[in-house]
Amino acid sequence: MARTAIVKNSFAGITAKSRTLCDVIDFHNRRFCGESESREEVRRTLKRFEITKEKVIAFLKAQYH
Repeated sequence: MARTAIVKNSFAGITAKSRTLCDVIDFHNRRFCGESESREEVRRTLKRFEITKEKVIAFLKAQYH
């Protein structure tokens, strides 16, 4: 987006949608899962991504709550 459009939208109260870290992890996991779900290696990797997400959530809760 051009800088002038960003400034114009800012004054108009229009902002870009922000995403949380969990949103980004979910987006990544959906794309990863959609590419190839049939192989066992892919399922194991996806499970590891989900475990990582749970650990990130636990860290953020412990650190900021």
